[in-house]
Amino acid sequence: LNHIIKETVELLSGQCDEKGVALLTDLDESMPPVPVDADGIQQAILNLLLNGLDVVTPKTGVLTVRSRFDPHANEAVIDVEDNGPGIDASEMTGIFRAFHSSKGQAGTGLGLAVVKKIVEEHGGHVTVDSDPGEGANFVLHLPVTTVKDADASGTAGPPRRTKRF
Repeated sequence: LNHIIKETVELLSGQCDEKGVALLTDLDESMPPVPVDADGIQQAILNLLLNGLDVVTPKTGVLTVRSRFDPHANEAVIDVEDNGPGIDASEMTGIFRAFHSSKGQAGTGLGLAVVKKIVEEHGGHVTVDSDPGEGANFVLHLPVTTVKDADASGTAGPPRRTKRF
């Protein structure tokens, strides 16, 4: 999982440099293997980072990606945080709905819907914490093993491939 995060951050580092935005990582090196579709999870993280890059202020913007293992929930947790303007309370209820965009003509309204779909196809869920003026923190919760992915021997198998949009 950390390898996927590192690759995704590398993909976006040039755009962040151009805008003068800091792109930071804080990765839990004790993360156990997590059965994921690498392309799907990379797309989910990339969507969140691109959204953050769109809203942070040039020269002072900061995007942070963190990973950690929660042994009590037996899940990998990925935080994608920005120091942008935050999400207005009136927008929170619809942000994961397809074709809902706060970017006007600049957005398709699919980014967060795709994130939610990919994470749910992995048996996980997404949460968001945001206060206007304080930035936003999107949290991906991914099970380390799932019942539906377990094979006859009880070990985790590969997840289903996600459908591309």
